Amino acid sequence: MQATSPNQKIACPVCGANQLTPILKKKAMPLYNLELHRSRADALAAARGDLDYYQCSGCTFVFNAAFNPSLMNYKVAYNNDRALSQIYRAYMDTVCERINNMFDITGKTIVEVGCGSGEFLKQLHQKYSFRGYGYDPNLSAANNHHETLTFINDYYRADLAKPDLLILRHTLEHLGDPHVFLDEITGTQAPRLALAPAKRVDLYIEVPAWEWIVERNQIFAFSFEHCSYYTKPALEKTLTKHGFQTRKLSFGFKGEHLEYYGTRKN
Repeated sequence: MQATSPNQKIACPVCGANQLTPILKKKAMPLYNLELHRSRADALAAARGDLDYYQCSGCTFVFNAAFNPSLMNYKVAYNNDRALSQIYRAYMDTVCERINNMFDITGKTIVEVGCGSGEFLKQLHQKYSFRGYGYDPNLSAANNHHETLTFINDYYRADLAKPDLLILRHTLEHLGDPHVFLDEITGTQAPRLALAPAKRVDLYIEVPAWEWIVERNQIFAFSFEHCSYYTKPALEKTLTKHGFQTRKLSFGFKGEHLEYYGTRKN
Protein backbone atom coordinates (compact mmCIF):
# COMPACT_ATOMS: atom_id res chain seq x y z
CA MET A 1 0.00 0.00 0.00
CA GLN A 2 1.50 3.33 -1.05
CA ALA A 3 1.49 6.55 0.92
CA THR A 4 -1.44 8.91 0.73
CA SER A 5 -1.03 11.59 -1.92
CA PRO A 6 -3.23 14.15 -3.69
CA ASN A 7 -4.92 12.81 -6.80
CA GLN A 8 -6.00 15.59 -9.14
CA LYS A 9 -8.10 13.30 -11.35
CA ILE A 10 -9.94 11.26 -8.70
CA ALA A 11 -12.05 12.52 -5.79
CA CYS A 12 -13.71 10.62 -2.98
CA PRO A 13 -17.40 10.04 -3.84
CA VAL A 14 -18.41 10.58 -0.19
CA CYS A 15 -16.53 13.73 0.87
CA GLY A 16 -14.87 15.01 -2.32
CA ALA A 17 -11.32 14.90 -0.95
CA ASN A 18 -8.40 13.94 -3.20
CA GLN A 19 -5.98 12.70 -0.53
CA LEU A 20 -6.20 9.05 -1.53
CA THR A 21 -4.23 5.90 -0.76
CA PRO A 22 -4.06 3.23 -3.51
CA ILE A 23 -5.32 -0.12 -2.22
CA LEU A 24 -5.60 -2.61 -5.10
CA LYS A 25 -5.46 -2.60 -8.88
CA LYS A 26 -6.45 -5.53 -11.10
CA LYS A 27 -7.62 -5.89 -14.69
CA ALA A 28 -10.50 -7.85 -16.24
CA MET A 29 -12.43 -9.13 -13.24
CA PRO A 30 -15.93 -10.67 -13.69
CA LEU A 31 -18.65 -8.08 -13.18
CA TYR A 32 -20.74 -10.20 -10.81
CA ASN A 33 -19.87 -12.33 -7.80
CA LEU A 34 -23.04 -14.39 -7.92
CA GLU A 35 -24.04 -14.70 -11.56
CA LEU A 36 -25.07 -18.26 -12.43
CA HIS A 37 -23.54 -19.66 -15.63
CA ARG A 38 -24.92 -22.63 -17.57
CA SER A 39 -21.51 -23.85 -18.71
CA ARG A 40 -17.78 -23.40 -18.28
CA ALA A 41 -17.69 -21.65 -21.64
CA ASP A 42 -20.32 -19.15 -20.50
CA ALA A 43 -18.36 -18.49 -17.31
CA LEU A 44 -15.12 -17.88 -19.20
CA ALA A 45 -16.96 -15.49 -21.53
CA ALA A 46 -18.45 -13.49 -18.65
CA ALA A 47 -18.34 -9.71 -18.96
CA ARG A 48 -15.45 -8.10 -17.08
CA GLY A 49 -14.34 -4.82 -15.56
CA ASP A 50 -11.28 -3.35 -13.86
CA LEU A 51 -10.51 -2.80 -10.18
CA ASP A 52 -8.72 0.37 -9.04
CA TYR A 53 -9.41 0.78 -5.32
CA TYR A 54 -8.48 3.79 -3.20
CA GLN A 55 -9.11 4.78 0.41
CA CYS A 56 -9.89 8.39 1.29
CA SER A 57 -7.66 9.74 4.07
CA GLY A 58 -10.41 12.15 5.11
CA CYS A 59 -13.56 10.08 5.63
CA THR A 60 -11.92 6.60 5.21
CA PHE A 61 -14.33 5.54 2.44
CA VAL A 62 -12.95 2.88 0.06
CA PHE A 63 -14.01 2.86 -3.60
CA ASN A 64 -13.23 1.47 -7.04
CA ALA A 65 -12.28 4.44 -9.22
CA ALA A 66 -12.60 2.25 -12.33
CA PHE A 67 -16.22 1.32 -11.62
CA ASN A 68 -18.55 1.87 -14.57
CA PRO A 69 -22.25 1.56 -13.62
CA SER A 70 -23.30 1.32 -17.27
CA LEU A 71 -21.78 -2.18 -17.35
CA MET A 72 -24.09 -3.47 -14.65
CA ASN A 73 -27.39 -5.23 -15.30
CA TYR A 74 -28.84 -7.11 -12.35
CA LYS A 75 -31.40 -8.82 -14.58
CA VAL A 76 -28.77 -11.45 -15.33
CA ALA A 77 -29.12 -14.89 -13.71
CA TYR A 78 -28.07 -13.72 -10.25
CA ASN A 79 -28.52 -15.57 -6.97
CA ASN A 80 -27.55 -14.25 -3.53
CA ASP A 81 -30.10 -16.29 -1.56
CA ARG A 82 -28.80 -17.55 1.80
CA ALA A 83 -32.17 -18.64 3.17
CA LEU A 84 -31.02 -22.27 3.52
CA SER A 85 -28.30 -21.34 6.00
CA GLN A 86 -29.57 -21.80 9.56
CA ILE A 87 -26.78 -19.61 10.90
CA TYR A 88 -27.64 -16.77 8.53
CA ARG A 89 -31.37 -17.08 9.16
CA ALA A 90 -30.68 -16.84 12.89
CA TYR A 91 -28.70 -13.67 12.23
CA MET A 92 -31.54 -12.20 10.14
CA ASP A 93 -33.96 -13.06 12.94
CA THR A 94 -31.81 -11.07 15.35
CA VAL A 95 -31.76 -8.13 12.92
CA CYS A 96 -35.56 -8.30 12.65
CA GLU A 97 -35.84 -7.98 16.42
CA ARG A 98 -33.35 -5.11 16.52
CA ILE A 99 -35.27 -3.23 13.82
CA ASN A 100 -38.56 -3.60 15.67
CA ASN A 101 -37.01 -2.65 19.00
CA MET A 102 -35.59 0.49 17.43
CA PHE A 103 -38.48 1.58 15.19
CA ASP A 104 -41.64 -0.21 16.47
CA ILE A 105 -42.71 -1.27 12.98
CA THR A 106 -46.17 -2.76 13.65
CA GLY A 107 -48.76 -1.14 11.38
CA LYS A 108 -46.19 0.84 9.42
CA THR A 109 -45.19 0.91 5.74
CA ILE A 110 -41.77 -0.56 4.97
CA VAL A 111 -39.86 -0.40 1.67
CA GLU A 112 -36.80 -2.58 1.07
CA VAL A 113 -34.70 -1.43 -1.87
CA GLY A 114 -32.61 -4.18 -3.46
CA CYS A 115 -34.46 -6.95 -1.62
CA GLY A 116 -32.90 -9.82 -3.60
CA SER A 117 -35.14 -12.88 -3.31
CA GLY A 118 -37.21 -11.13 -0.65
CA GLU A 119 -36.07 -13.51 2.08
CA PHE A 120 -35.41 -10.81 4.69
CA LEU A 121 -38.67 -8.93 4.16
CA LYS A 122 -40.59 -12.21 4.36
CA GLN A 123 -38.83 -13.17 7.58
CA LEU A 124 -39.56 -9.75 9.06
CA HIS A 125 -43.20 -10.09 8.01
CA GLN A 126 -43.50 -13.46 9.74
CA LYS A 127 -42.69 -11.78 13.05
CA TYR A 128 -44.45 -8.41 12.73
CA SER A 129 -47.51 -6.94 11.03
CA PHE A 130 -46.80 -4.16 8.52
CA ARG A 131 -47.36 -3.14 4.89
CA GLY A 132 -44.24 -4.09 2.96
CA TYR A 133 -42.85 -3.47 -0.52
CA GLY A 134 -39.70 -5.14 -1.87
CA TYR A 135 -37.99 -3.84 -5.01
CA ASP A 136 -35.38 -5.72 -7.01
CA PRO A 137 -34.78 -6.09 -10.78
CA ASN A 138 -33.90 -9.78 -10.34
CA LEU A 139 -36.91 -11.04 -8.37
CA SER A 140 -38.20 -14.49 -9.26
CA ALA A 141 -41.54 -14.56 -11.06
CA ALA A 142 -42.57 -17.21 -8.54
CA ASN A 143 -42.24 -14.76 -5.65
CA ASN A 144 -45.58 -14.94 -3.87
CA HIS A 145 -47.58 -11.85 -3.00
CA HIS A 146 -49.21 -11.56 0.39
CA GLU A 147 -52.15 -9.29 1.15
CA THR A 148 -49.80 -6.87 2.92
CA LEU A 149 -46.48 -7.81 1.27
CA THR A 150 -45.74 -6.94 -2.36
CA PHE A 151 -42.63 -7.57 -4.45
CA ILE A 152 -41.88 -5.52 -7.55
CA ASN A 153 -39.52 -6.92 -10.18
CA ASP A 154 -37.91 -3.57 -10.98
CA TYR A 155 -35.68 -0.82 -9.69
CA TYR A 156 -37.18 1.36 -6.98
CA ARG A 157 -39.11 4.39 -8.17
CA ALA A 158 -39.25 6.82 -5.30
CA ASP A 159 -42.76 8.07 -6.05
CA LEU A 160 -44.43 4.67 -5.57
CA ALA A 161 -44.68 4.44 -1.78
CA LYS A 162 -44.76 6.52 1.40
CA PRO A 163 -42.43 4.54 3.65
CA ASP A 164 -42.13 4.90 7.38
CA LEU A 165 -39.00 2.75 7.19
CA LEU A 166 -36.51 2.27 4.36
CA ILE A 167 -34.33 -0.84 4.41
CA LEU A 168 -31.12 -1.17 2.38
CA ARG A 169 -29.40 -4.48 3.04
CA HIS A 170 -26.23 -5.02 1.02
CA THR A 171 -27.20 -2.47 -1.58
CA LEU A 172 -24.97 0.57 -1.00
CA GLU A 173 -21.76 -1.36 -1.68
CA HIS A 174 -22.96 -1.83 -5.27
CA LEU A 175 -23.29 1.91 -5.93
CA GLY A 176 -20.41 4.09 -7.06
CA ASP A 177 -22.05 7.37 -5.99
CA PRO A 178 -24.12 6.88 -2.83
CA HIS A 179 -25.26 10.50 -2.71
CA VAL A 180 -27.11 10.41 -6.04
CA PHE A 181 -28.92 7.23 -4.99
CA LEU A 182 -29.76 8.47 -1.49
CA ASP A 183 -30.97 11.80 -2.87
CA GLU A 184 -33.42 9.92 -5.06
CA ILE A 185 -34.82 7.44 -2.57
CA THR A 186 -34.93 9.70 0.50
CA GLY A 187 -35.91 12.96 -1.17
CA THR A 188 -32.92 14.95 0.09
CA GLN A 189 -32.82 16.86 -3.19
CA ALA A 190 -35.49 15.21 -5.33
CA PRO A 191 -39.12 15.77 -4.27
CA ARG A 192 -40.30 12.53 -5.89
CA LEU A 193 -40.48 10.69 -2.58
CA ALA A 194 -44.05 11.38 -1.54
CA LEU A 195 -43.50 11.97 2.16
CA ALA A 196 -46.19 13.82 4.07
CA PRO A 197 -45.17 17.17 5.63
CA ALA A 198 -43.08 16.73 8.79
CA LYS A 199 -43.23 12.96 8.32
CA ARG A 200 -40.45 11.01 9.99
CA VAL A 201 -38.58 8.43 7.94
CA ASP A 202 -36.50 5.73 9.61
CA LEU A 203 -33.61 3.98 7.91
CA TYR A 204 -31.86 0.63 8.36
CA ILE A 205 -28.72 -0.02 6.34
CA GLU A 206 -26.49 -3.08 6.30
CA VAL A 207 -23.20 -3.20 4.40
CA PRO A 208 -19.94 -5.17 4.54
CA ALA A 209 -17.63 -3.72 7.19
CA TRP A 210 -14.29 -2.51 5.85
CA GLU A 211 -12.81 -2.97 9.31
CA TRP A 212 -13.56 -6.70 9.16
CA ILE A 213 -11.99 -7.03 5.70
CA VAL A 214 -8.76 -5.34 6.83
CA GLU A 215 -8.47 -7.17 10.15
CA ARG A 216 -8.76 -10.56 8.43
CA ASN A 217 -6.93 -9.67 5.22
CA GLN A 218 -9.93 -10.80 3.18
CA ILE A 219 -8.57 -10.11 -0.28
CA PHE A 220 -11.42 -12.12 -1.85
CA ALA A 221 -13.81 -9.34 -0.81
CA PHE A 222 -12.66 -7.16 -3.70
CA SER A 223 -14.88 -7.47 -6.75
CA PHE A 224 -16.19 -5.26 -9.52
CA GLU A 225 -19.79 -5.13 -8.34
CA HIS A 226 -18.71 -4.29 -4.77
CA CYS A 227 -17.40 -0.87 -5.75
CA SER A 228 -17.85 0.83 -2.35
CA TYR A 229 -16.74 -0.16 1.14
CA TYR A 230 -17.68 1.70 4.30
CA THR A 231 -16.01 2.14 7.64
CA LYS A 232 -18.11 3.34 10.57
CA PRO A 233 -17.04 6.99 10.06
CA ALA A 234 -17.61 6.86 6.29
CA LEU A 235 -21.12 5.43 6.61
CA GLU A 236 -22.15 7.94 9.25
CA LYS A 237 -20.72 10.86 7.25
CA THR A 238 -22.59 9.70 4.14
CA LEU A 239 -25.96 9.56 5.89
CA THR A 240 -25.50 12.74 7.93
CA LYS A 241 -25.28 14.62 4.64
CA HIS A 242 -28.82 13.42 3.88
CA GLY A 243 -30.24 14.65 7.17
CA PHE A 244 -30.23 11.37 9.08
CA GLN A 245 -29.41 11.29 12.76
CA THR A 246 -27.64 8.14 13.88
CA ARG A 247 -29.49 6.21 16.54
CA LYS A 248 -27.18 3.22 16.50
CA LEU A 249 -24.19 2.15 14.41
CA SER A 250 -22.62 -1.18 15.25
CA PHE A 251 -20.98 -4.31 13.87
CA GLY A 252 -23.11 -7.39 13.19
CA PHE A 253 -22.70 -11.01 12.06
CA LYS A 254 -19.51 -11.42 14.13
CA GLY A 255 -18.14 -8.12 12.85
CA GLU A 256 -18.58 -8.83 9.14
CA HIS A 257 -21.38 -6.29 8.64
CA LEU A 258 -22.08 -2.70 9.63
CA GLU A 259 -25.63 -2.08 10.91
CA TYR A 260 -26.92 1.49 10.77
CA TYR A 261 -30.14 2.69 12.42
CA GLY A 262 -31.09 6.29 11.74
CA THR A 263 -33.99 8.73 11.60
CA ARG A 264 -34.75 11.88 9.65
CA LYS A 265 -37.61 14.27 10.25
CA ASN A 266 -38.87 15.90 7.07
